[in-house]
Amino acid sequence: MRIRMAHSKSLNLKYFPLKWRSRLATVEKINEFKGVLSNLTQNLLNKRARMKLPLVPDLLAVASRVIWFEPPDQALADPIRFLAYLMNYGTANDIAVVRHYLDLDDFREALDQAPPGIFDEASWVHWNGIVGRNPPPLPRRVIPD
Repeated sequence: MRIRMAHSKSLNLKYFPLKWRSRLATVEKINEFKGVLSNLTQNLLNKRARMKLPLVPDLLAVASRVIWFEPPDQALADPIRFLAYLMNYGTANDIAVVRHYLDLDDFREALDQAPPGIFDEASWVHWNGIVGRNPPPLPRRVIPD
């Protein structure tokens, strides 16, 4: 077995004592996992950056109606949360305004990452149907023991 090192050389494990081989292999697996995790995190950040909503008057008006308990600019700062509230409490006109800035894939992504406690069952089923899929279970809050 060969382990690829950061400086592009590889180590041949047969030259190491047996007890070191498993440790080196484990370190390599951990480094592979870190790379995959880093890529996933970067993809998520890129999607959130892509979904950034501009602070324009029509969106600010929708945000003040849909998330009435906080300032509109703060509501638009987290697009996933904003879309979850919009899909649950927004009117058809509110949704039409937001659709000028976001597409159906963004709504699907908001459903995939929906915070628990925002959607009711009817809205959850309705919006999953709109994006063309069977509704998974509602997101649940996890209360630690």
